[in-house]
Amino acid sequence: MTVAARRALQAREVAAATGCAAAALEDLGRRPYDVLVNATPVGSGAVPGESPVAPAQLRPGSVVFDMVYEPRETPLLAAARAKGCVTIDGVEMLVAQAVGQFEAWTGVSAPVEAMAEAATDAIAESRVAAPAEAAS
Repeated sequence: MTVAARRALQAREVAAATGCAAAALEDLGRRPYDVLVNATPVGSGAVPGESPVAPAQLRPGSVVFDMVYEPRETPLLAAARAKGCVTIDGVEMLVAQAVGQFEAWTGVSAPVEAMAEAATDAIAESRVAAPAEAAS
């Protein structure tokens, strides 16, 4: 596993703490990888329209997981899909976490579809509420 970051010192610190290799994000295109995980807000509503990785750095056939859930289709995921990557969005992560927690607490199989619908509805509602709150 390799930790890549915009700031090399932070990548080295996280890598050392977790027993991983470290790399600069701009070197990603020269390194082999099977799975790429974006765990930054780049591409979210806080940093819209941007991608942490240039499309040229994406590898066809790799898995690209963007933990951003709003918007669901980030620039990174759109570029990855166009490049022939398998993509996983942040809503899938939220639902998987909720399913695990529900089942651990209740011992009952989680209603996955209902949870996914509730997550997408809550995200849509927050999108509508945010402009109204900003106006007041």
